[in-house]
Amino acid sequence: MYLSPRSRRLLLAAHIIVTVGALGADAALLALAVSGLRDADPRTVYPAAYLLGRWLVAPLAVGSVLTGLALAAAGPWRPLRHGWVTVKLTLAAVLAVAALALLVPRLGHAAAAAAVGSSPVGVPRGDRVVAVAAPAVALLILGINVGLGVFKPGRRRPGQAAASEVAYAADRQR
Repeated sequence: MYLSPRSRRLLLAAHIIVTVGALGADAALLALAVSGLRDADPRTVYPAAYLLGRWLVAPLAVGSVLTGLALAAAGPWRPLRHGWVTVKLTLAAVLAVAALALLVPRLGHAAAAAAVGSSPVGVPRGDRVVAVAAPAVALLILGINVGLGVFKPGRRRPGQAAASEVAYAADRQR
């Protein structure tokens, strides 16, 4: 199944917007988490981080995976044929699962602990570490995904197009 060039560009734009949104939300989450380690009021920092994780980071991570899968299914870059696509989708899926299964629950726990006490000591150390490490790792992985999308390692030279790319080009001309 191939999309029209216009539809594919719209889907690609949606994918880029969602993924850049995830990158920005992770950066904001990292800033909150670092301020939580410093002198910021944990009653402010951790509930805000939880809301950011729950309502932005997790949905954007899932959206990035879904739009990436749609692009892979409807375009010339097949995951099993192009290893860099497989790596990108795998990394994005790992980020989405980590956001849903690890990050958001730990941020919720940290927010609840912060509501009880007024010092960062009241927030468990593990929750504070996850609040910093998870968005930092996510930013690194998203950076790797950007690099893979831009440079497409292993891509053939212009005269060596894969059969799927030739079929996609022929379909676009119809």
